[in-house]
Amino acid sequence: MRDSEYKYLSNSVYEVDVKKVSKSWKEGDVLEEGGFNNNFKILRVEDNQNNGMQAMAVAPVNERGEVDTSKIVIV
Repeated sequence: MRDSEYKYLSNSVYEVDVKKVSKSWKEGDVLEEGGFNNNFKILRVEDNQNNGMQAMAVAPVNERGEVDTSKIVIV
C-alpha cells in the first residue's frame, strides 16, 4: 500500500462521526478514490461518543469486487 493510500484512509476515518458530517461512513461501504490501485471496503466502524475514538477496519477490493481480508488495515 502506498503512503497516499494510508493518508486517504486516515483522513476518511474522521468521516465516521455522525455529528460532524452529513453522510458518515458505515460498515459495508466501499471507499473509492481515483488513482489508487485498490478500493477499500469498510469492515468495521467505531465512533465512540463517550471517549472520542474514531476508527475503522478496511480491506482492499480487487477489480472483480473480491475483498482481500488477508490485508486488513485499521485506521
